[in-house]
Amino acid sequence: GEKQYFMLMMIQKLLGELLESFTVGFFYDVICAMHCEMEHWQLLLQCLPCLKFSTPVFHSYGHQWPCQLSYHPYKNPEFGHTDGEGCKREWNLLNRIIPTCCISGFHCHLFVINNKQAHIDEQNCLNLGSHLKCRFDDAMAKLEEAECALEKLMIPVDNIKAVWAKQLSTQQAEPP
Repeated sequence: GEKQYFMLMMIQKLLGELLESFTVGFFYDVICAMHCEMEHWQLLLQCLPCLKFSTPVFHSYGHQWPCQLSYHPYKNPEFGHTDGEGCKREWNLLNRIIPTCCISGFHCHLFVINNKQAHIDEQNCLNLGSHLKCRFDDAMAKLEEAECALEKLMIPVDNIKAVWAKQLSTQQAEPP
């Protein structure tokens, strides 16, 4: 099973290092279960106002529809258009050093990881401008596409938002 206490400890440790005014978004495969457990067992209640939860996009579709409504990153305005898979991409870049690290001592292990991460950071910095421009252009294209689709509907955006809010409250309500 999922070891949710690792995630809870990570949240507690991270929030202990940040200012109270910060809002922190967490992606976790089974965040819906963990969020319910936090509320049920009153864990880290003082932290809940500054936390936003989401599942990585590819895990969202394995959840029930009410969970998708609450935790799908594309349905949460706080997460923008991220897919939550950044850690997997990072791990993919680091996984080539696993065989070396398995046979090395602790300090050598840290040295290899730090050097590899420094190289990744350097490469990312070199490509940062083009990466951001690509992301921006993609976002603008999606915005334009969405605005065109809304224009074709000829329904006021406020009406669509009202229907969406009603759908959320209806489908997330507790069963009788």
